[in-house]
Amino acid sequence: MPLIENAAGLVKGESSEARLRGQCLELLEAVFEEIDVKRALHRELKLSGSRLRVRNKSFDLKAFEHVYVIGFGKASGLMALVVEEVLGDWISGGVVNTVEAVPTKKIEVNVAAHPLPDQRGVEGAKKIFDLAKSAGEKDLILCLVSGGGSALLPLPAEGVSLKDEQELTSRLLKAGANIRELNCVRKHLSRVKGGQLAKAAAPATLLCLLVSDVIGDALDVIASGPTAPDECTFASAVLVLKNHGLWDNCPATAKRHLVEGIRKKTGDTPKKKDKCFRSVHNLVILNNAVALNALKKRASELGIHCLVFSDKLAGEARNAGWKLASGLKLAARQHKFRPLALLAAGETTVKVKGKGRGGRNLELVLGGCEELSELENALLCSIGTDGIDGTSDAAGAIATTSTLARAHALGLDWKKFLDDNDSHAFFAKLGDLVMTGYTKTNVMDVQIALLG
Repeated sequence: MPLIENAAGLVKGESSEARLRGQCLELLEAVFEEIDVKRALHRELKLSGSRLRVRNKSFDLKAFEHVYVIGFGKASGLMALVVEEVLGDWISGGVVNTVEAVPTKKIEVNVAAHPLPDQRGVEGAKKIFDLAKSAGEKDLILCLVSGGGSALLPLPAEGVSLKDEQELTSRLLKAGANIRELNCVRKHLSRVKGGQLAKAAAPATLLCLLVSDVIGDALDVIASGPTAPDECTFASAVLVLKNHGLWDNCPATAKRHLVEGIRKKTGDTPKKKDKCFRSVHNLVILNNAVALNALKKRASELGIHCLVFSDKLAGEARNAGWKLASGLKLAARQHKFRPLALLAAGETTVKVKGKGRGGRNLELVLGGCEELSELENALLCSIGTDGIDGTSDAAGAIATTSTLARAHALGLDWKKFLDDNDSHAFFAKLGDLVMTGYTKTNVMDVQIALLG
């Protein structure tokens, strides 16, 4: 079933541009189909009698006294539904923190806020933590992790207030901190992140199924790595805050806790050699590479010659958009194939200075418009796979060769919109927002640059 709600309105313009827009939407639909988390989990989880198989891992459920399910993230509710369908009566109980209620039978679904954590999230995280601590050596814990997992597992360290954690998270996001930096700080203000959930669950067997929303699938970064060894320290967290100019005005309870950590008054997060990881199995079941491969496969089916610009696109969004459009100009000179696609995937950042509304995908496309206007019959699109880009209600946007001319005809100055971080308003006025609704599956972003 197609996910793009306004597809008909997006396929517009001269016949050549309309064709290009239609091809772009077909590529996007292929991504959404392939990253469907329920489909992916059904593909990975196989139960034969009492034997549970996940890739090269095999578990005899009869060998365990209890099978518990815990989870956190925007897709963890959907994942819990699949686990119940597959495991049924083998499940002893469980709890997941997510953004929307789902009709599970044995697993409690706790609805909480994202991207800024709330008290509901804290209460659910406490239940998850307590369940992990209660498990014994003969118990199996199935842990379901997806995008947004860090914000949806908020359990502040002793003495750190939720308000201060919220404030610091908001400041880091506005300062343009990347996910690794953001989660480094989060881990050191938490009782459960940075391997501490695994430590609480030991000596139980912990099987963690992850939907990755970070470049490189770094286990210590996905959802702030609650089931993985932590590679950063209290000193690393303080350095992140100093680098973004946030240390001097760091909220009081957070600053005190970080200082106590550096002075070794508070124990650091568990590292690689900690024995708590001996019975932990972390498996990434969906990631950005799956989305990029879906783009390449569908492009081939449509007869589009495709090149990969980057599978780790990062940095300031507007700069990434300019580079991608410039890359298309270069590819146009070097390759005579038409249609030609330049594909990318990853996650950029936005340093917010204006008062507008938008997100990294919208800003990326706006940043590439000027270069795009110098090409004939060209298109640039960037979308967030979870269907929500930053503070907007859109997944992303489409720009074409004619975008700036159309904007000029409407009296719109694209540079002013970019300066005010108001990309949503710009593309809304042009009718070029890509609307999908909330997919709940975040494997970062994908970009399509097309030449007809």
